[in-house]
Amino acid sequence: MPPVLALNHALSRRAANPLLRYRPGPTQGRFAEAVLSAAARVLLLRAPNQSGKTTVCSFVFWKMMARAVVDGRVLCKTKDQSLVIQRKLHEMMPPGSLADGCWFDQDRGFRLGGRNGIRCRNGSHADFVTTEQGSIAVAAATLDFVWIDEPTKETIFSECVSRVTATGGLVFTSLTPIGAPLKYLRSAVEDGAVMEFSYGLTVEECPWFSQHRIDETEAMCLPSQRPQRLYGAWDGVTPDRFYGAWEDSLVLPTDFDLPEGDYWVGLGFDHGEGAQRQTAHLVLIDRSKDVLYAWDEEISTGKTDSARDAVAIVDMLARHSLVPEAVDDARGDTNSAGKAEAGMLVNQLLQQEIAKYLGQWPRVPLRIANAKKGPGSVLTGCALIHRAMARAELRVHPRCTALVEHFRHWKGPRDGGAENKALSHAGDGFRYIVRGQLDTRERRIERIRRS
Repeated sequence: MPPVLALNHALSRRAANPLLRYRPGPTQGRFAEAVLSAAARVLLLRAPNQSGKTTVCSFVFWKMMARAVVDGRVLCKTKDQSLVIQRKLHEMMPPGSLADGCWFDQDRGFRLGGRNGIRCRNGSHADFVTTEQGSIAVAAATLDFVWIDEPTKETIFSECVSRVTATGGLVFTSLTPIGAPLKYLRSAVEDGAVMEFSYGLTVEECPWFSQHRIDETEAMCLPSQRPQRLYGAWDGVTPDRFYGAWEDSLVLPTDFDLPEGDYWVGLGFDHGEGAQRQTAHLVLIDRSKDVLYAWDEEISTGKTDSARDAVAIVDMLARHSLVPEAVDDARGDTNSAGKAEAGMLVNQLLQQEIAKYLGQWPRVPLRIANAKKGPGSVLTGCALIHRAMARAELRVHPRCTALVEHFRHWKGPRDGGAENKALSHAGDGFRYIVRGQLDTRERRIERIRRS
């Protein structure tokens, strides 16, 4: 072949193959080389969010699948997370990799015989498993390699290592140390049982980022999580004020009027019996501008019960010419706070009392769902709120005095002092209702029109 044609052929081949185009950062490159050379049985890439961890692991995945006939596994926490990983794998996949009967679907991932899986033309195979499927799913199979995406429990991690024992295979994991207890993994690194690679979010390590973008990312990150989310550190710090992006300029003028437009209406509750412990927050979202308004609040001034709470909530809505039927979503914590009775949960009791106060029982004009809780849910919700602050997408009406005090002075969930706990109630109810709206920009919600 003439030299010019050979060069054109090589350039075309490189353009068509993402593996040939890929250029990792310095530490990512060392990690990839270590995995592909089997420098250790267990390898860890500890790094910031959105810094290329998934991309380099996708590169390693396809290299391992292509060089020999292997059985692999990709372990994620949830199905949604697994689909994100599969889309990244598809972006990195060399042309012609998949065997007949295996294909990729943008919504369902890699498909193989009615399930998520990959089979390559050379006979290599990989499956996709989530920890929410249970320990049995994780325990099945003898494998040549396992890729664990993001933190997982010690028992799950140990099970993954067991899966590669018979073959002499390896486990590699990429993570940012947030959302799971990782003392076991840190100890394994310190003992030399796990080979570790780590880096921070810098222009040198991530040359595809500009310094301006890195500075913006830092501004949007909770100060308590910056060491972990920006530098991959094992531990975060607890600053005096948890919401570092809060500024009093986010408080609206007293005479501020809502712009005309379509608004989503939400109510968030934190239930309690004593003064300052029963909170309700009215939240409005301008969908055209993606701005969230903390618009009003009701905070108990003394001991309350569900009947009194119901009156206060209806009155708060009425101050803004709203009725319970206008609320698109309402969420409250599942703690009864001593208010549950007759076998009813406190949210059920409150919606019943609202209906009775309005003379509509047994029809229920306002449904109150339970707040979504679970490991890491508080920090996740707080991080979303902090990001909205940093982007000036959250504005607070001055009538929400308890919420403003929460943003100004709350020190975070790890501070168990009485004063800090008292500040938490307003933030809890607000977080319950806004988390779902801040967590997905593709939300499908009914709206009211204000004109």
